[in-house]
Order: sequence, then structure tokens, then C-alpha cells
Amino acid sequence: EWMAETHVKKASTQVYIYPGMGFGTGTHETTFLCLVLFDQIQNELSSKNTCLDFGCGSGILGIAAMKTKKLHTHFCDIDRSALENCTQNLVLNFEGQNLEGTELFLRDRYTVKKYDLVFANILEHVLISEKPTIVDSIKKGGHLIVSGILNHQVDTIVQTYSHMEKKAVVSKGDWSAILFKDIT
Repeated sequence: EWMAETHVKKASTQVYIYPGMGFGTGTHETTFLCLVLFDQIQNELSSKNTCLDFGCGSGILGIAAMKTKKLHTHFCDIDRSALENCTQNLVLNFEGQNLEGTELFLRDRYTVKKYDLVFANILEHVLISEKPTIVDSIKKGGHLIVSGILNHQVDTIVQTYSHMEKKAVVSKGDWSAILFKDIT
């Protein structure tokens, strides 16, 4: 956020993050990899599409979807502090703009809705335990981008989500991300 004033001309496309309690600044490999995969499907998305940032932390992935493709985005996390940080980052990036349709949910209050794109940058055990909710949140033909997984965990996650089509796997350092597409 302290760089926002030096990027005024690019403010409409730049994502600014106040890291808060360490919920993500975009420099971690898992966030970077999610954005790499998001970039691969941007041509398939439009402002008519919807996005869920599941385990949103600072909100960086959902905010990127809002800024680049104007996706109607919902944010969900188990941590109230994360949602407060996400709210702060929404204000930082969209102050004065109409964010009608943007919603934030604590995980225990989230009721499944269908989205064209779901980000789930969370740990392997959560991707496994939350699979029913994550899968039920994806529209027919929608995309799922998962990360927060170590390279040696990729096969387990691919197997766990085997009813979906694996479109791509990207890695950086010890971390990986996977792009799935719903084929039901």
C-alpha cells in the first residue's frame, strides 16, 4: 500500500495490499502461482462471471480478479482478522467505487453459492476436508485454482479432485498450484 502513490497512472490495474497480520502480500510462491494460473484463463472470463476467494486472507486473489476482469467476487475465511484485512484492502483498491455484489463471509456462515472461478490457496489438509464445499461452489464448466500445496502433495490433490479435469500444474520452489475445470 505504501507504493500506491508512485503508481497513480496504473492504479486501475495494480493491486495494493496492506499485509495486516501477515495474510499475504502476493510475494509468496503460492499466491504468485495462483495468479499465473489465473492469467492462463483470463480470456475465458468476463465481467458477467463470478469469483469466490475461499480462504481469502488479505483478499489479494479476489481483488486481482475484480481489478483485471471486473468479476463479482465473494471472500470467505475462517479468521475474522483476515476478513478485516481483506476489507481494508478492498477500500485501498476501490475507495469510492460501487462494490455492489461484493460480500465477505466467515467460513461458518458461508452457504454454498455457484461461481465461475474459485480460488482456494489453503493447505493440503484443508483442501481435502473442505472438498465438498469447494466443489459445490463451482458452476458447471467453472474453474478451480488450488494452491498452498507442496510439490509432493500434487498427486494427492489431483486424486482428491479427480472428478475435475486437471488443466495445468505450475510450481515454484517447494510449492505448486493446480488449475482444474469442472467437466460435469
